Amino acid sequence: MPQIFANELQRARRCAVSCAIAAMLALPPATASAAPEDGEADSHAGHHGGHGDHAMEPWMYDALRDKVDLYKTYSDAEIDLSMVMMGPNYEAYLSDDAVRGPVGVLTLAHGYGEKGDEVFRNKVGAIAADYHTAVGFGMSMVTSAHIQRAVDLPTGAGAETIVVVPVLSSPFNTQMRQWEYMFGVHDNAGYLETPRIETEAEVVIGSTLADHPVVVSIMTDNARKVSTDPANESLLVVSHGPSYPDDNAKTLELLEKLATAIKAEAGFADAGWVSLQNDSPPEIRDANVKRMQAFVRDANAEGRRAVIVSNLIAPRTIQNQIREALAGLDYGFNTGGLNQHPLFEDWLRANVAEAVR
Repeated sequence: MPQIFANELQRARRCAVSCAIAAMLALPPATASAAPEDGEADSHAGHHGGHGDHAMEPWMYDALRDKVDLYKTYSDAEIDLSMVMMGPNYEAYLSDDAVRGPVGVLTLAHGYGEKGDEVFRNKVGAIAADYHTAVGFGMSMVTSAHIQRAVDLPTGAGAETIVVVPVLSSPFNTQMRQWEYMFGVHDNAGYLETPRIETEAEVVIGSTLADHPVVVSIMTDNARKVSTDPANESLLVVSHGPSYPDDNAKTLELLEKLATAIKAEAGFADAGWVSLQNDSPPEIRDANVKRMQAFVRDANAEGRRAVIVSNLIAPRTIQNQIREALAGLDYGFNTGGLNQHPLFEDWLRANVAEAVR
């Protein structure tokens, strides 16, 4: 379930679907712009997808309810609405005809809206002169067609090995499992059991961002940008977080590693970490929001300012939600996404090199 709309849908559940659509149209520009418009499809090079890729068949509704906690009490119409609000699945090829060599790269991302996708494509474009490079955008909940097309782009240009780079903050989530299922890594689909990807190329699955040293450097730099006196500040690392308890337990271990490393590098007085589980049922998410609020309040009570960074890939509505939840407290919050930082390209190159090696 895409993070930017989970809470809007929760608030709309007591209305009929028409009320929910009206609420969506009434969203402020910063929120509404996070989802691509139908017409945006024409602006993407190599685009063949769109909202048609979210077309639902009768059997899919119960199958999604089994996989997505937030959908368990949703009607068919509400699931349809969430699919419309997601934005399109699509692919694009970034290299030109001059690129040679046996290696292709496919970066996978769930999509960040029109401007966010453009930023992402520009970042990935940094390696497009070295490898046959494509991107695949979309939650991929009910289809793999766009990813099949994305794989066919570099192989059609001559790639014999495809490095698949899942651009996620961690591997512990349904999105990662969905992509792995598509490439035959295991049989546990994160969402629906879509057609498997078929290719004669060798496929190598790269790593997520996780706690890679470049990620630690990015987050440390982001923390320093909003810090004024680290020795008297409390660091808080906040993550979107997965819905399943087992995934969340592993995510908390990852966040602890990140927070510990950033604290040591930047010299903060102490450090904490919170997984918001932003797409979970309201009672779970609300409990995590209260943990975040308590950390900042406790720091303020002890005379320290809080400094907050996240491992979010791109700016989304969740950053605004965090600010709303912490209104009136003393903190600094770097709302930038990991892929906005210049070092993101270094992580991408390192990921591809490690996978090829």
